[in-house]
Amino acid sequence: MDDVNEVIAQVMRTGVSAQKEVEIRALAEYLWERKPATIVECGVQYAGTTMILRAACPDAQIVGVERDISPNLQAVAQGTGFTLYRGDSHDIRTREDVLRLLDVERIDFCFIDADHSFEAVLADWVIWSPVCAAVGFHDIRPHTGGNPALTPLGSHLVWEAVKALARGRVLEFIDDSPGSDDTMGIGVIELV
Repeated sequence: MDDVNEVIAQVMRTGVSAQKEVEIRALAEYLWERKPATIVECGVQYAGTTMILRAACPDAQIVGVERDISPNLQAVAQGTGFTLYRGDSHDIRTREDVLRLLDVERIDFCFIDADHSFEAVLADWVIWSPVCAAVGFHDIRPHTGGNPALTPLGSHLVWEAVKALARGRVLEFIDDSPGSDDTMGIGVIELV
């Protein structure tokens, strides 16, 4: 886990991930122990979280699904050793293409961290959960992305609904340390 901790520290220092360090570290440890062979991340943006997933799962095939792939993101993917797929994570054709790309019928872990609206997170859940052993969610606590004038992100609403109906193990990684605000959080549902 030393390499993982170094990558987490680097990612947090450079600000290329919108995760809380305690929470992403807990997810990395969870994945380190389980050693998934295939990972899909819906929403890559700057690839900070993807770099942490790669460090935690060095042998996994990782595909990041992103609509807008910049030359910088392509360079990060090549340097980090994950595959970028340009597409809409809410589209069943994207899921089918990614399954073919990975040459699998089932994905070990999918991390939903794209558009955080209720409709988008729900669409990702509906599209990806049937072919996943476990699904992770970012922003499982209600918050507005730092702007109190905005409507809270919808990901927490999907999380609460899915968690209530889950038949598998449910995990929540939440920074509840003194002084931490009551936002973000990462949730994982292991599907049966």
